[in-house]
Amino acid sequence: MVEIGFNVCPVDPCLFRMEKEDHVIFCAFYIDDGVFASTSMGLLERIFKQISTKLECTPLEELSTMLGMQFVHDREQRCFWLNQTQYIRMIAKKYLGDPDAQGKARKHKALPCSPSILELELLDPQSEEVAKHQPDYRSIVGSLNWVAMNGRPDIALGVSILSRYLHCPGAKHLQAAKDMISYLEGTENLCLKLGGKPSEPFRDLLPG
Repeated sequence: MVEIGFNVCPVDPCLFRMEKEDHVIFCAFYIDDGVFASTSMGLLERIFKQISTKLECTPLEELSTMLGMQFVHDREQRCFWLNQTQYIRMIAKKYLGDPDAQGKARKHKALPCSPSILELELLDPQSEEVAKHQPDYRSIVGSLNWVAMNGRPDIALGVSILSRYLHCPGAKHLQAAKDMISYLEGTENLCLKLGGKPSEPFRDLLPG
């Protein structure tokens, strides 16, 4: 990428930036997935052809899915909507069970966590209870953290609290983590809007 003319972002080595012909191109890579954004589609297509001569690439297409996230474009509002519906369904099925197999709809939690999450105790890391629940707990909290970081800031505080007990979780900690998945499953279609114009209530908060 540097050979072609991109500059590496100083805070993220997987993000590249190029300025050319009064336009800018951004490119981000995660293992073998790449995303491009540019102020000029023509320039982007030319640069992508250059990249394709050095790397094996699939054809350039509109971003729709990446790393468990779905993107829905709204050209009229000049924005797109990010959701993690499919990923949430996957972790819900993995950790809460298949609702179809259970034969009835699940009741979902109305909030990411309850006040009782602040009352969780630090258990003895060497105890049998911790040994029993720690593998599933760590896996669930890791999945929740991925969701929180990418498009669901509404669970970020709860995930932060649950992360304090990765070394000493018990049955109550595990249930709190599963309750958060239940909340996500009930709100799986919530989206994060990126771009576009601010809503009227939000615009009133902007300076100037």
